[in-house]
Amino acid sequence: MKKKLIAIAIAAAFAPAAAMADAGNVNMYGVAHMSLDSVSGNATTVATKRLGVNSNSSRLGVKGSEDLGDGLKAVFQFESGVNLTGGVGVGDGNGAPTTSGVFSTARDMFVGVNGGFGTITVGRQALANQWVYDSNYFADQLGNAAIFTDARQGGRANGMIMYKTNGMSGFNATVSYIPGSSLSSATVEGKNSYGLKLNYAANGITANFGYFNLGTKVMATGVATDSKPLTLAAGYDFGNGKVSAQYVKDKLDAGGTSSTQNIYNIGGKFNVSGNSVVKAQYSKANDRSGAANSGASMFALGYDYNLSKRTTVYASYARTSNNAAGGFDVDSYAHGVANGRIASTKIGETEDPNGFGVGLVHKF
Repeated sequence: MKKKLIAIAIAAAFAPAAAMADAGNVNMYGVAHMSLDSVSGNATTVATKRLGVNSNSSRLGVKGSEDLGDGLKAVFQFESGVNLTGGVGVGDGNGAPTTSGVFSTARDMFVGVNGGFGTITVGRQALANQWVYDSNYFADQLGNAAIFTDARQGGRANGMIMYKTNGMSGFNATVSYIPGSSLSSATVEGKNSYGLKLNYAANGITANFGYFNLGTKVMATGVATDSKPLTLAAGYDFGNGKVSAQYVKDKLDAGGTSSTQNIYNIGGKFNVSGNSVVKAQYSKANDRSGAANSGASMFALGYDYNLSKRTTVYASYARTSNNAAGGFDVDSYAHGVANGRIASTKIGETEDPNGFGVGLVHKF
């Protein structure tokens, strides 16, 4: 009862009308994820050897719905990243430092309508997050495959219009439309952009396809850039474990020049006992065409122990090997960036990073 009252109070602060319309369908949820990470490179400088506590995509959200009759429902969600370390300016794994002691980057937030036709929502919604978890056993941890497979898109986009079909014999589809204004800034003009995602899940088999086309143009020079990631993934759950693989073709057209980077991820997790899981993952980015030695590879190994259905402790190790012009790390996607991450934004061949972390995750 206390949890429901808190949820209603938070929802009312953000959207009084939605909360009061049907308080019985308002729910609060969240994830508290903290880890102690040691991350270092080959160099011995202080900047590249760090030990610290991180908050990793910790979040607090409110979501709900209202029955509108005739098979229709209004749906909404408000979600914010939460900095559990408590420090102002400390990264929390949500893509930017916090500006207060608690709440940080806006996560998925939208309002929409659901019915027999599917669901239409408008707001800040998933972009690369639509595909980077199709094959990823180290989500929010060191060794997250999205460090490679996000193709530089970022997890979410503002002002997105999204249409999702209802499930049909294991199939569903998502069509995303991003108005150019959502990709614009003071110096860049965004183009109207779009994406298509197809998913299948049945009988232990998963299959995923995605294609996105996102464009911008520099106002001062008129130079246009179009990013066109394409992704394919498949997985099989055999009961006592799961294996999966993913391919991402990261195509970039910039100023009349086209380049492509092929990215791969393969991994698996296996149940050792009722509560214990071991997992391993290998990610690789080939050299980008026209950019010699720009590739890298990453290996991750981990162990999860489920204390309950909602609480997990884990240990993970990851190491990235960069080519001479490679710039990949081990902890930049959905993982705290203040204490555990190497400070450099581009890690050269002498800074192949590796990290070991232990963490606790609680979901409610």
